[in-house]
Amino acid sequence: MPHPPVLRAIRLVVDALRKAGHTVVEWQPYKHGYAFDLIGSIYGADGGEDVRNALALSGEPPIPNIATLLGTEATRLELNAVWDIQNK
Repeated sequence: MPHPPVLRAIRLVVDALRKAGHTVVEWQPYKHGYAFDLIGSIYGADGGEDVRNALALSGEPPIPNIATLLGTEATRLELNAVWDIQNK
């Protein structure tokens, strides 16, 4: 479920579109959990190195959800593993 501010924004946009005469089609995300896990694998394929480097340059700590995605034991994937993920 999206965060409350995101839900509010979605409702505002839906209301504005309907008031303007547009048809809004509701839908359920297809395999949302699977997609979330897959994108996490793609983003973390380098073991979080790119994000950690950017954070080091900024001097900022990661926000909680990024810290969770990076984890403390993120490992770099071998090239064949990355190809396997891309094939999914």
